[in-house]
Amino acid sequence: MKTKLVSLALLITALIAPGLRAQTDNAALEQKIENVFYRADTALSAEVETELTTALAANPQSPALLYYRGFFEYAKTSILYREKADKKVLRAALENADKHLAAVKGQPWQAEAEALRGMICGQIMGVGGSAMKFGPKMAELTTGALDEQPASPRAKICRAVCYLNTPGMFGGDKKEAMKLFNSAVVSFTKPDAKTGELSWGKAYAYAWLAQAKLQTGDKAGAREAVDQALAIEPNYGWVKGMQIQKRAE
Repeated sequence: MKTKLVSLALLITALIAPGLRAQTDNAALEQKIENVFYRADTALSAEVETELTTALAANPQSPALLYYRGFFEYAKTSILYREKADKKVLRAALENADKHLAAVKGQPWQAEAEALRGMICGQIMGVGGSAMKFGPKMAELTTGALDEQPASPRAKICRAVCYLNTPGMFGGDKKEAMKLFNSAVVSFTKPDAKTGELSWGKAYAYAWLAQAKLQTGDKAGAREAVDQALAIEPNYGWVKGMQIQKRAE
């Protein structure tokens, strides 16, 4: 009987272990992608490319992996921004990321992907995309994502950015943006069960909170948010490159 119980325990462990490994690998993969995003790290980007390609070859329908692919394509645009790439090159890269994220189905991954797609709409406008086309699309995607996953800090950030950068006459609201940025920061300490596997974005939240505080005249608050972002990620290119800090002085 004892032998049978041991054999059963080993069998159960063997069945469960692959799932645990996959979850751990996903967490590590997410961290690497986030680092590419913050640091514009080309060497790490090449490493992630290999890992993602291998993982998707083994599990091509995984919503999590499809999301990570889209997030990675988006993260790589930080390298292009650092290199001051041509607007056409940037737009093509952003549209490629959007294409990958649009393929993500099933919650909570789809809502997380739609939130990021909303951010991409805003950036496409920044490189020449039509505001008449991408402005409403950004609002639609970020609103839908937040409605579907109201506890997701990433959905809050993306919706807040839309509020922050949209003119008031078209639905922009800096106070609502500030409220959502602050809520996003708090949400990172209380992850919702449905989005618990995802954890990236805390430094990103502080970076955008700094932008919002600058736009509302709170320079001291902006500097504090900058310090918080750099405490989380000292090599955050967007912040470390003084794009926020100079304006906060």
